[in-house]
Amino acid sequence: MNIVLERYFGDSYITKSVMRVVGEAGEELLRCEAREPRFAQYVEAFPGCSRFCLACGRWQCKVTATELSPMTLTVVKSPGHRCCRIGWDYTAQVKANMVLVGESDGYEDPEFRDIVQSKETFDKLTQLVYRAFGTGEEIWILIHNS
Repeated sequence: MNIVLERYFGDSYITKSVMRVVGEAGEELLRCEAREPRFAQYVEAFPGCSRFCLACGRWQCKVTATELSPMTLTVVKSPGHRCCRIGWDYTAQVKANMVLVGESDGYEDPEFRDIVQSKETFDKLTQLVYRAFGTGEEIWILIHNS
């Protein structure tokens, strides 16, 4: 299973992306919004980079049991980050060392677009993770800026 994070907006507070989950045959299994901490364009670690979004590149994900789910995806080797989780929150639009998922609120201006229905979106993602885990499929995330 591959996750593609295509960033479309970033500032000193938040990074906004469209996240697509793609199956082994290339079919799109899920499309949603994703939010990370403040934007920086980099591919190698630098001092303090853990306070920013993940580095661009292709990184392996592992399944980790957390308070969010026993099947939480964790990005394990992105430069400058340790175990960045893909998760959700009822109220936050951004959390340190996390990629929050949800649906777009439909606001036209990307700067003011928020995510909603985070829990429901995370539950859909979790079902896909269970399926991939059950078949022994590796999970990768590809991150790039548009």
